[in-house]
Amino acid sequence: MPEPIIINNLTKYYGKYQALDNLCLTVSGNKRVGLLGPNGAGKSTTLKIMCGLLYTSSGMVLIEGVNIAKNPTVALSKIGAIIETPEFYSYLTPYEVLGYFGRLRGMNGNKLQKQIDEIINLVNLNDWKKERIEKFSRGMKQRLALAQPLLHDPPILILDEPAPGLDPRGVVEFRKIIEEVGKQRTVFFAVDAIAGEFESHTGFMLFTNPVKHLTIIVGKYIASYISIAILIIFGYVIVGLSLLIIYGEVPFETVKSLGLALLFGGSVLSVTFFFSSISKGAMGATVITLVFIMVISGIIDAVLIMAKKPHWFMLSTNGDSVATVYGGYEVFMQGMNAPSAFMGSIENPNISLSVLSMTIYLVIGFIAGLWISNRRQLA
Repeated sequence: MPEPIIINNLTKYYGKYQALDNLCLTVSGNKRVGLLGPNGAGKSTTLKIMCGLLYTSSGMVLIEGVNIAKNPTVALSKIGAIIETPEFYSYLTPYEVLGYFGRLRGMNGNKLQKQIDEIINLVNLNDWKKERIEKFSRGMKQRLALAQPLLHDPPILILDEPAPGLDPRGVVEFRKIIEEVGKQRTVFFAVDAIAGEFESHTGFMLFTNPVKHLTIIVGKYIASYISIAILIIFGYVIVGLSLLIIYGEVPFETVKSLGLALLFGGSVLSVTFFFSSISKGAMGATVITLVFIMVISGIIDAVLIMAKKPHWFMLSTNGDSVATVYGGYEVFMQGMNAPSAFMGSIENPNISLSVLSMTIYLVIGFIAGLWISNRRQLA
């Protein structure tokens, strides 16, 4: 009997980028094998090729002796897979969802009903089989996702990041199901790290990332800044068109303001980038940055203004320079009908010093964030 999975000299290019380089692997029956490696290492690419979702650049994948590229229908009949995040129609019940998938696979009648009952019982969804999926927690949806590829009782199960975002209880439940499923079939999956739910009785194959970690970080930073710049430029185009239509002209200061806005956007991004390197996620970094600029920097800025001390180095003041380039705080305060005595007590931002300050925030924030991110990766 042929081995369940044979991967021979598998190579995959995306344009000029090489995701896989002559990968060779043989997996015996009733084994659990995990591909371990960081994002971009080629794990998902390997699984997608095994499921016939991508073509190879060279090499081949045999599923129980069947070439997935030459005879995909036969090969895929031997596979059950979860690739990326599974989604379901929220208005259906697990029973209806599995019945739908079963009919797509040519299953029907008593055999289908019996198989649905067995699978629902296996993934511990008996009490919820007639409830709409919209009521399900993330862990319950993940269990239903696992039920779907098991429906036709395949000898090989392929899972891409099988337990993302599950709480500890969900992880334990999912581990028990995988252990039970793995007794009678080969389980092949990909993970970013050796997770406890798959650590025992599992062989891991390490995938190193062909792209340097720093390259990925810098790429994300550049992509983020391009997005910010596009939004800023789009906003100024709208403002410029509005000024042209209403007043018949666009003040030259608008060009200066655009340049300052682009620089300010870069400095804020670098501060966010720095905080993301020391926090646990993008949301946390965004909140910390907002608190830093709107609250901490704002309070310190206000204290320095009242004390008539220099405050050009505060990020909130740098943001003010984007607008005060049109005529200083006086113009802004007049528009808000502020008292003239109050207007005269505020020193207008020095544009040159603001540019210097924003450049310092941009460079130091980026370098510090890059250094910390690299140190955390090495750790």
